[in-house]
Amino acid sequence: MTQEQHFAIVIRYFLLLTVLLLITGAWMFTLHTHWSVDGTTAYYTQKSFFGLLETVSPHLFGMSIIFFILTHFLL
Repeated sequence: MTQEQHFAIVIRYFLLLTVLLLITGAWMFTLHTHWSVDGTTAYYTQKSFFGLLETVSPHLFGMSIIFFILTHFLL
């Protein structure tokens, strides 16, 4: 395989990861908040500080991976 084919495979997997991350995020947000301001407020006001940290931690990890890979593709 050539280097271009390897890059194409990596980019396809990156796009798949990004799309799946967005789909699962939208799905979970829909299940918890029903895309309304009242639903979002009700869901997050009942959480403790530890509960909010449980929400933030995976987002920091997932978004940092996306940012890291994207910046390396753009270099």
